[in-house]
Amino acid sequence: MKARLSRMVWALGLTVTMITATVSAGTAYASTGDNLKQKINNIEKKQQENQNKINKAKNDLAENRSQQQDIESMLSTLKKEIAAKTAEMEKKQKDIAATKNQIDALKKSIAKIQQRIAERDALLKERVRSMYINGGTIDYLQVLLGSKNFGDFVTRVLALNVIAEQDKKMLEQQKADKAKLESQKAEVQKTLTKLNKDFEQLKAMQSALAEKKAKQQSLLAQLKEKEGELEGLVMSQQEVAENLAAQKAAAQKAYELWKQQQAKPKPKPPIEQYSGHSGNSNAIMQWPTSGTVTSGYGYRSYDNSFHPGIDIAPPAGTPVVAAASGVVSRAYRSGSYGNCVMISHYINGQLYTTVYAHMEVYYVGAGQTVQAGQMIGRVGSTGESSGPHLHFEVYRGEWKGPPHPGTINPLSVLP
Repeated sequence: MKARLSRMVWALGLTVTMITATVSAGTAYASTGDNLKQKINNIEKKQQENQNKINKAKNDLAENRSQQQDIESMLSTLKKEIAAKTAEMEKKQKDIAATKNQIDALKKSIAKIQQRIAERDALLKERVRSMYINGGTIDYLQVLLGSKNFGDFVTRVLALNVIAEQDKKMLEQQKADKAKLESQKAEVQKTLTKLNKDFEQLKAMQSALAEKKAKQQSLLAQLKEKEGELEGLVMSQQEVAENLAAQKAAAQKAYELWKQQQAKPKPKPPIEQYSGHSGNSNAIMQWPTSGTVTSGYGYRSYDNSFHPGIDIAPPAGTPVVAAASGVVSRAYRSGSYGNCVMISHYINGQLYTTVYAHMEVYYVGAGQTVQAGQMIGRVGSTGESSGPHLHFEVYRGEWKGPPHPGTINPLSVLP
């Protein structure tokens, strides 16, 4: 009777234990399921925020390109203006050359006039000197009375008239030549003044056009530089959007795998530890590759920039393995990460995301299930990298873009 009662009590206890275990498991699944929903909600929220950033960047990019078109149109107009002014400058240069030729001709003419004036001056001085010697005047009566005969008288009268006429004409020519000389000198001076003024105007015009062109080109260069930044921002945000979208499916699949594993308990496999690293009793992942940690997690001392992971530097081509079992959310070529793999894991009911960057090559694809220690690629130096190494990031939750909130120090989960 006691034995039967004991068996009933044992059976009742076992039943209570099983019910308690079932309730506990159900509660754990429900809690983890709620956690997954929250993570997915967070991802969707991040997706919306990221889409808003993409839309703004695209609008800014469209505005930038519109401004570039306006400036290019202005430069096209300016190019035509410069061509027109260049043609005008060439015409003025021809006019200047022609004016210089005129000046040379005027100088020759002035030289001839000056020579004639000098010759007349010499003749008039000689005439004055002669008159001075003869008492200041010519004795026309003495010239006439000294005639030998009437014919000689007539000849002398005609000669005196010719001399007088020549003297009068010489004085008039002298007066006209001097007036012409003064006029031509004034004309040369006027032409030179205008020539210098035109030349200065051309220099100012050329300088103004060059300055205007330089400003437009500088502004266009700034816009093109900004365009490159905006294009990079759009591409970066689109990469973030693709990563977020891929994580939703990978997180769900990783959660389902975790539930299956929980339904069939099995001994926890030993965590692989590469030589050269100290033990960690809280380790939940294994080292993704061997080698020395060359750059730690956190703010760097030399530039105060935030490093969201660790850099491990074995030789190029060294195998890279999954740090824990999970589902590949993305395997792609990134501008910054280079050849990169992202894996979603459910460990003890918590979602983790690991990132393996700068690989030479990767061997897995999005949606693929991987086991801890499975080779997923090889160490390389792709993307923004200065030498062969593996950049390894760990997120408690989903992956997030710069400044990478949610990252934890990988050393805290590695053996």
